[in-house]
Amino acid sequence: MAVKFVFLACFIIMAFIVYYLFLRTSVINLYCDLQVKIKINNFKRSVKRNGQLIASEDEALLNILAKPMYQRCIQIEMSQLL
Repeated sequence: MAVKFVFLACFIIMAFIVYYLFLRTSVINLYCDLQVKIKINNFKRSVKRNGQLIASEDEALLNILAKPMYQRCIQIEMSQLL
């Protein structure tokens, strides 16, 4: 019984170590990418709801603004981890 508990505890500790060493940054990247896409989609939906169409210039501006939004999200998430 005690051997199973020790094995389980070691497995959980190793899982946390693997997560923090290898998966943390990729999870943050996926999270920030999703957040930026949600914000852009919400903006587009609000423009459509008001009866306006998004011009191609606005699409280009949104694409330009997406990168700083993504970088800011990563900075915030990384600072919260430390």
